[in-house]
Amino acid sequence: MTRGQPSIRDGFELGQKKKEGIVGVIQWAEERTKSLNIWDIGILKIYCVLFGMIVGAYVSSFVRDQIWWFVGAVLVLGGGLGYRWFTAGPR
Repeated sequence: MTRGQPSIRDGFELGQKKKEGIVGVIQWAEERTKSLNIWDIGILKIYCVLFGMIVGAYVSSFVRDQIWWFVGAVLVLGGGLGYRWFTAGPR
């Protein structure tokens, strides 16, 4: 890097004030997400499925042994999300 050029540590964009901590990370992630197009999101979905298949192959016996904990987590998380979705008011 040449002298005078901003680096990733200098902020997110030129002229934008650098935020500290988790707020800065969230703002950075939102800005990066807005730059994705439909193809990038599709590739991300395929990547996540393949990554899950690989991890699932290694931990399958653990999941079978602890299946009711996973079923409980799916029901609680899905129920909470479904409740929020059905009771959400207009923006």
